Amino acid sequence: MERGIQKAAIFALLASAAFWSLLFLAPFMNATSIAASKALSMPPQLPKQVEPRQALPKPLSEAKKPHQTKAAEAEVPDPAPFFPPIPLLAHRGRSMGASAPLDAGDLKSLLPKKPHRAREADQIFTNFMAASLPPADGFDFPVGDPDGGGAYRDAKTGKTHPGWYVAVRFGERYAYGIHPAEDWNGVGLSNTDFGQPVFAVAGGRVVFAKERVKPTGGIIIIQHCYYENTTKKRIRSVYKHVDDIRVREGQIVERRQVLGRIGRDTAGRYAAHLHLELRWDESLSPTFWPSARKKTLSWIRKHYTDPSAFIRAHRRLFVPQTESRLLLVDAASGEAKLYHHGRLASSLRARFGRRAEDGRRLGLATTPHGMYFVVNKRKTGQNRWAEINFPNAYDAARGRADGLLPPHHEARIQRAWQDRQSTRRKNAGLRPFEGLVPRWDHLGLQEKDGKPVDIAPGSMVVIF
Repeated sequence: MERGIQKAAIFALLASAAFWSLLFLAPFMNATSIAASKALSMPPQLPKQVEPRQALPKPLSEAKKPHQTKAAEAEVPDPAPFFPPIPLLAHRGRSMGASAPLDAGDLKSLLPKKPHRAREADQIFTNFMAASLPPADGFDFPVGDPDGGGAYRDAKTGKTHPGWYVAVRFGERYAYGIHPAEDWNGVGLSNTDFGQPVFAVAGGRVVFAKERVKPTGGIIIIQHCYYENTTKKRIRSVYKHVDDIRVREGQIVERRQVLGRIGRDTAGRYAAHLHLELRWDESLSPTFWPSARKKTLSWIRKHYTDPSAFIRAHRRLFVPQTESRLLLVDAASGEAKLYHHGRLASSLRARFGRRAEDGRRLGLATTPHGMYFVVNKRKTGQNRWAEINFPNAYDAARGRADGLLPPHHEARIQRAWQDRQSTRRKNAGLRPFEGLVPRWDHLGLQEKDGKPVDIAPGSMVVIF
């Protein structure tokens, strides 16, 4: 009996020890089994820096650097004796070293392969080139000469007056509320400008034209399309108090085309003048008056814009469809298309690079986005490079707004860019990008079969 009790006690003690041992080891056993099952069920993972489809070689010398661009990039050396003629290839910010060859085969293998992004690039290019009306090549003032000056002759007295001025400015508060436009008058005052010609500020399509609309008199509205950097934009010009209207709805008009003549309101309460509006909002009726709807100045600035300020900032615009050579580049996929006078000529592949000296002096760079022009061609071995004029006028404007550029540097860059010239600083000892964030300012182009492609200086390049 006593032996039976002893055996039972020993068995109970062993069972208790086994229970607590299992309870203590269970979490570790569970984690191990889960990890093992995952390892058996999932494919091996590549390092995060390299996408599985690209299978890039590991860097030879440099440490890991932050991601810079999704397109293949390369350091482009200047010709000897200024810089050593050794190309440095980089992908996702990782250098392959000076010993890596740069022939067409290597270029082709290193370009990104992203079919979905390639289809997106095609759509981006198509939308950019499509235009339902001829894009404007610039804006002028609606009276006098293109600069809003010039003498005029009073049709009634024959007296000549020396110019024009804005009597009521945009955003000005006066007897009728907040002015959403500019009122242009001749300096001879009164009705001396009655009957003077009214000009279209830019090319576009007439969407409204009607005489003697109460209470303003004749009204003309023109729809404009224009390009600003990588963006296609629309704006409407509205002309009120116009007599002898010479255009009709649906008609395409050219810049500086005569639309009619300066008149008066239907009741004859005001002296002759031209009321000019520039509207972003295409839904507003021809006679819409913001103050009658109790609209604020902030609302007006959102739906309209200051006519003189806008015209001064858009005197000269480029029209991509008229360029003899236009290259559109999608930086994310490396896809590129070359157009001649608006017609597709070929589909290409592109990558980015820069001078080796810029890489040593400035460090990391990013991909530029905007409208540029080819200013130089370079050749390194079998590879050909096109240098673009970064920064452009829009880069410079952002740089000045951020306090990186003084106004005179912005003005110099704008002039050089408009003339399709290099915008780099002339003094090689200074930063070539005017204090802005360094960019890859060279393009390497090739056909689908890997053959290098040249693009002539002066050609337009738009990078998305």
